[in-house]
Amino acid sequence: MSLPNLWVYLAHVDFFPYVQQRWPKVLEDGVDEKYILNHWHENDHFMRTTFAGLWWHTYLTYDESRTNPTELTEVLFKSQDFRTLRFGELGLIRHKPAMMGVLEFLMENPEIMQNAFDARGQYISRYFNLLGGTRPLAFMDKSYFKASLDKVKDKLLAIKSIHDVQNKVIDIE
Repeated sequence: MSLPNLWVYLAHVDFFPYVQQRWPKVLEDGVDEKYILNHWHENDHFMRTTFAGLWWHTYLTYDESRTNPTELTEVLFKSQDFRTLRFGELGLIRHKPAMMGVLEFLMENPEIMQNAFDARGQYISRYFNLLGGTRPLAFMDKSYFKASLDKVKDKLLAIKSIHDVQNKVIDIE
């Protein structure tokens, strides 16, 4: 997270009204301090920080070689949960080919995002987390990530709820 103080400054000064509106729990009595730290200050989950997450996710998905350079950004921003809690929290997403490969797969397979995507997104996140323990993912190109998801597409489509993913074994084949 380059220049963490910049993100904190923007949240507290220039864009304070926006951040207050975006994360309104901060105005409630007894708000959990982790909530404030996650959205307003430098922390271990910088992709949840209001402006750091927005900037980095946009940077990592912008592709000027495409007819619409922001189409992958649009795919990522369809799901707040996937963007900030699932895939967006993985260190893997800082590897632009990984981000682009996964998002291209989702764009080309819109049915994955249509139903139970929070659960399917959790599966994708867990799958690559496990896969990263056996393969050097930081050296793979985007076609590797798309092909990896193509291999498990039927498993993804079979997921109907979070119960199909939580506490279940995920095979990395």
